[in-house]
Amino acid sequence: MRLPDVMFTLAGLYPKIDITVIEQNTAAAMQSMITGESDVALFNLEAEDEQSFQKLSENGRKVIPLWDEKLFAIISSSSDLMHYQSLSLAKLDGKPLAINAFFFDDYEQLAFPQKFLPHCRIAFRSNNFELVQQYVSASDAFSFAFIGYTKDLEKTFLEKIAIKPIKENLTMRFYAVYDENNPRLKQIEIFIKILCDLYDLKDR
Repeated sequence: MRLPDVMFTLAGLYPKIDITVIEQNTAAAMQSMITGESDVALFNLEAEDEQSFQKLSENGRKVIPLWDEKLFAIISSSSDLMHYQSLSLAKLDGKPLAINAFFFDDYEQLAFPQKFLPHCRIAFRSNNFELVQQYVSASDAFSFAFIGYTKDLEKTFLEKIAIKPIKENLTMRFYAVYDENNPRLKQIEIFIKILCDLYDLKDR
């Protein structure tokens, strides 16, 4: 189950809860939370990225790990990598990369993929997830997707793309960040618990 699916399910189960979701980059989301414009900021980081985790928890902010998501490689069904059951980062490095803006940090640098793919060349970039996969389906580029998105991709693109596990087991961790001095602290904590409970139901 994807994060948007969790939010839609939550809205359906609790129609009296007034929730506004705003998509922002890391800096803007954090600023909105600090100024009180929003109560909770949701982030995802590479699971081993301790430095970024420390930044999130500065100035007394509460950081709650929500769940982990594995990353998969998406390739065209005509790719020369199709015959592999799973793909190593070495096989992907040097290939054209089609990527979501999600993978870029606030300084417009390719955040975590560059750490593992030093020779990658960004061939296509978009905020539109399906547009990225459409580019992949018609080219030699590859992209990344969370496991929660792969079923939708298979339905949308049928036999045009292939979803391959990554041997190195890349994992992103989702976090909720909030101010412990927020007057709506109790509601925030209940909201986060509901989010986690709904996500845990995804495989049942």
